[in-house]
Amino acid sequence: MPKRIHRMLIVFLLVAVAAAAAGVVRVQGFGAGSQDEATLNAGLPAAEYGYHPDEDGSWGESWSVQCVNEAGDNIVALMSISNYHPLHKFGGTVDLFYYPASGEKFEGHAEVKNDNVSANRNGVKVNIGGNRFSGNHPNYRWQTEVEGLALDLTFTAETPSLQLGQRKILFGDRGDRYWNLTVLGPRASVKGTITANGRKIPYEGRAYFDHGWSTYKLYEFSQRWHVLRMMQDDFSFNLIEMVFRENFRPKRTQAIYITLGDKIIANSGAVKLTPTGAYKHAPSGLTLPQSYRLHYEAGGTKLTGTVRMVKLVEGLNALDRLSPLLRKVIQTLVTDPWQFRFAGEADLTLVHNGQTRKITGLTGGEVHHYK
Repeated sequence: MPKRIHRMLIVFLLVAVAAAAAGVVRVQGFGAGSQDEATLNAGLPAAEYGYHPDEDGSWGESWSVQCVNEAGDNIVALMSISNYHPLHKFGGTVDLFYYPASGEKFEGHAEVKNDNVSANRNGVKVNIGGNRFSGNHPNYRWQTEVEGLALDLTFTAETPSLQLGQRKILFGDRGDRYWNLTVLGPRASVKGTITANGRKIPYEGRAYFDHGWSTYKLYEFSQRWHVLRMMQDDFSFNLIEMVFRENFRPKRTQAIYITLGDKIIANSGAVKLTPTGAYKHAPSGLTLPQSYRLHYEAGGTKLTGTVRMVKLVEGLNALDRLSPLLRKVIQTLVTDPWQFRFAGEADLTLVHNGQTRKITGLTGGEVHHYK
């Protein structure tokens, strides 16, 4: 064997041994993916919409909606089922937030035992303590009431469903553990009512809703998330960057999808997100970006520009919302799971099929940080 090849083999083996000793976890993140229009708009089978229980103690699954109207009133709602609770495997939680553009926020949290939780394996039909999310593409209904905050919302998806980044994030040398996000409504209309403080409020606007599940505890692999989202009448984008914990390689992955009219025009990991500026959040001691630069270019579509944080809407330690027992369980995994939501402004340029369009307006954003 030539000496040069012999030396390269020795270096490779030493690196492999060092990685194994350090407990490095290999990650297969989002790739570029095919940007063929037919592939992007094929939609997903009903099984991808449904329930995926796994006896693995790391399993967790959720359905979430995000809404905004012309006044800037925001709704964030989440239903989850997981194995995290030691006494109630497959128990459920419901979290509701209503952020009026002005005035106080409203919120509710409920934890439900597994004997009052059900979900369909082949479609969207979820019931957590009488709180329901159900439907068939493109029409869905969300009905929840927790701690005096009630949402009764109907959604109509305006594009096909998609899998973010066109693949799961895979962990380990064999890729036998994963995180997945199915976006049921990449861009949708929403109409219904909010009941807060005993007052029923009509609501109509734009929406996004998804269904995610994982065979890896979120807090074990994730250190920080950045999420940017914009919803307009005929355009939307949703971008996620996930930063992994120190022993994961590579360190991060990101994906974006873009919709225009009734089509998905991009869904890919070929995007770069650059946080800029520094905003110190005193209660958490964490530093948040003041703005972001984004650059996506693939398959004849290009989206570039900036998103600026205008107002921090929420900064909360998720442990504060949990029951004492569930809080202790989560604290064995993470000490401070902080979640931030902000309202922002976008200044973007979209190029698609040779046509250039300037896009400005309100955006939503999130930063999740797990110490």
